[in-house]
Parts: sequence; C-alpha cells; structure tokens
Amino acid sequence: MTLFQALCRPHLYKSVVTADLSRFLPPVFTKSRWESLALTEHIYIEYEEEDFSIPYDVLMEKGQWGIVGLTADRNEAFSMMRWTDEVRRLSETLVRHLKFEAALEVFPRLKTVAVCSIYGPQADKWRRYSKQRDDLDRCRAGWDRFLSVYKVQQCCYWGNGGPLGMPTLTAEPPRTDAHHPLAIQHISSPVDRDELRTPPGAPVRWVAAMGAAQSWQEAYYDLGAELHRKAMQRSRMEEFLGNAAYLIQADVYCSSSVLGQTNGDLVRPLLEVAGEKGISLYPDASVPVDAQRALAAKLGPEMHDWMRDDGCDEFPDEVRWHASCDTPVCEACGWHPVSTGDEPWYGSAGERVPWLMETEEGKKRAAVEVAKWQREEP
Repeated sequence: MTLFQALCRPHLYKSVVTADLSRFLPPVFTKSRWESLALTEHIYIEYEEEDFSIPYDVLMEKGQWGIVGLTADRNEAFSMMRWTDEVRRLSETLVRHLKFEAALEVFPRLKTVAVCSIYGPQADKWRRYSKQRDDLDRCRAGWDRFLSVYKVQQCCYWGNGGPLGMPTLTAEPPRTDAHHPLAIQHISSPVDRDELRTPPGAPVRWVAAMGAAQSWQEAYYDLGAELHRKAMQRSRMEEFLGNAAYLIQADVYCSSSVLGQTNGDLVRPLLEVAGEKGISLYPDASVPVDAQRALAAKLGPEMHDWMRDDGCDEFPDEVRWHASCDTPVCEACGWHPVSTGDEPWYGSAGERVPWLMETEEGKKRAAVEVAKWQREEP
C-alpha cells in the first residue's frame, strides 16, 4: 500500500456512491477491494441511467420506424427489455454476493444506505414495469436480505416502485428474528399510496416533504388511510395471525401551516386543538408551529382507535404523529425540512407565523364550533 492510499482511502471509501451495483459488488474481490469496502459506512445507491441507444440490427429492420422514430410498440418493447435486464442483474448480483462464505465481513462498518436520494426514483419507469411483479419481488427480497445481513441501521427510500424498494406486504412475510433497519420513506406530494410500505414487525418512518400550499388534511387522509388499509390487510393474512410481533411501528412526520378543508377524519382532534389554541377554522387558515405539534400529538391516538375499532386489536400497533418542524435529519441521506428553504411551511421552533389569522373573530368562531361538537358528542 502506498502512502497516498494509506492517507486517502479511509476518506474516499467512508461514503460511496454507485449507480451500478453489479460492478460495485463484483464476483471476485481483490485484497485491495476488500480492504477498501471494509472502511465503508454509508452507501448511496442509484438506478442505472436510461440508455436510449438502439441496436444496429434494429436500425436495419424495416417496419420498426414511424415518421419521427421508432413506433410506440417497439419503443415500449425495447424499454421493457432494458429494464428487465437491469432488474435481473441486480437480483443476480445480490444473490451471488450473499453466497460468499465470508460475506458478513465485506461491510463490517456499514451503517446507512440511501436509495435514489441523488438522481430520484425514476418513478415513471418503474410504474410502467410494475406488471413484472415476480422479478421485482425477487430482487426486493434479496435487497432486504442484504440490509439484514450487514445489520444496516437506517435505510432511506425516495421511492419504493423499483427493484431496490421495500418488499410489499403480499410478498414473503418479514422474519421477526431477523435484523430490520429503520426504513425511512421520503414522501413527496402528491402522495403515491402504492409506494407506501408498512412492514409488520419492522420500524418505519414516513417523512412528508410537503410545501407551504399543501393541504394538511389532504396529506393526513392519504397517509392515515393507507396506514389503516395496511393494518387491515395484515390482520386478514394467515401468515401474521396469532403473532403480536407483527405490529406496525410507524413514526409519521407530516404537518402544514395550511389546514385545508375541515371535513372528515381530521375534524375531531382539530376542533379540540382549535379551542385550546384559538385557531380559525377557515380552510385557508394558518396553523402556527405550537398548534401543529398539539394537533399532531392527537392524530396518533386517533389512528390507534381507528385500527382497534376495525378489528386490529390483537396487534399492539404503534403509530406516532409528529409535526414536520420536528423531523430529524435523515441519518441516511442527510435531508431535513429546512433544506427545502420553504420557510412559511417549516418555520422554526415556537415561531409565530406572521400571517397567522389570530383575530378575535377567529377565536370566537373556534369556540362556537367546539361547543357545537361537544353538544353532539354521544
């Protein structure tokens, strides 16, 4: 080993970025490669860049081209071929790597992994490929095993539609005796509920990257309804029945300074907090940071009651709701709400948003609504 390698390698390999996992995890490790990866603590994994090149034999074929290029059918067929090849190479790489006799020693220091945190999840690509469920499930199972073998502490996902996403609930049930990293899911707006995952028996954190104009109630409906749906689905599957260890452990960081429409499941806790904080109940009313925290604290118990009332009482599910301003820095990719620069939404601890509607009229209106709700409560 040269002096340069001795000085620089610990810094160069502490955090690694790769968009080609099959080359990053080759079939044969040299001693130098092994020693380098043993220093790795953080991995950022991206999917392969889109390849729009066309094989020469196709260029020469007749009937493949329209006026402005490949026909739509042929273009889709070539896309599916490229994506299938990528998914199968990823799957084969993970299976081959985990068969190493000394696989546990390759990444002894690995702590965090971030998936698609740099170039994005290529959501449209994997949405079009989603019909190939068997290939995707096989690769996701291998990826889950990889994280478990190396006892990764946190893994964050900026999209679950691809082959390196979290396994779906209908795939192989997670083992309760295996190691599960904290799965951090960054959720953009609008919410794609098909990509949300709540693996029973494993901790999960949902982080909503909302903007100032995003309706809090709309986001609550999407996230809360999906938690409820996954809990009900879990409770009806024979693989999970009779084992309380398959509980849902979710921390949800989602709030907004824009309340949105006040109809539906958010109304009950909203009215309680509105009476305490003097918040106007107009749909475009602003919610200060302290009121966001108070409202978020009531949403977790509301979710528990909702799940228990619908037959999930055999599982001691844990759902905790938090204000977005209290979102911790993502241990895997380093994202934090303040990094969006969306100050009216984020605010700061205890800050009173300047355009808050804290008029006397608003306080009186809130008090009337709370009194009305209390009279109607059975």
